[in-house]
Amino acid sequence: MAVSRVRFASDVDLEGHPVHAENHETSAVLTPTSDYHINLGLLSFRHIYEACFDVDHHLGGRLDLTQVIPSIYMTVLDATPITSGHSVCIRVKASRDGPFKQYFILRSSDDSRKMLKVMVTAKILGKHKGTPLLKTGIRCIGVEPDDEDSATDWQGFDEQ
Repeated sequence: MAVSRVRFASDVDLEGHPVHAENHETSAVLTPTSDYHINLGLLSFRHIYEACFDVDHHLGGRLDLTQVIPSIYMTVLDATPITSGHSVCIRVKASRDGPFKQYFILRSSDDSRKMLKVMVTAKILGKHKGTPLLKTGIRCIGVEPDDEDSATDWQGFDEQ
């Protein structure tokens, strides 16, 4: 089997490019609209994940966490202050196959006009499509039961 690789010339500047395939770290990328984009990478269908990442900002030490649209697929668990911003932990339920995109807002408790929109994206692999290598800061915390296994009420044959 032939292995293909992408190689860049040494004079190509990749600094600031949002693709982070080499180090497999979950990182917050500041977009041109002053919002953050968090790419969780590949996740498995019907798995529950916890992801923690740092978001650099100047909103202050106390924050109000608001999900733009309340969702069963993502929950913001915690935002702990660090030197340059906050370390944020979220829970993600990969309950549907395909692209995943959810938003939440970090809003300053002191000045409600200061806020930062954070977009979380991922690609959810369907059943039997492989096992993804999780990025640093993401861990699987559970697996949802498969509907196909519990779709019947049949108890089996009666023993006589």
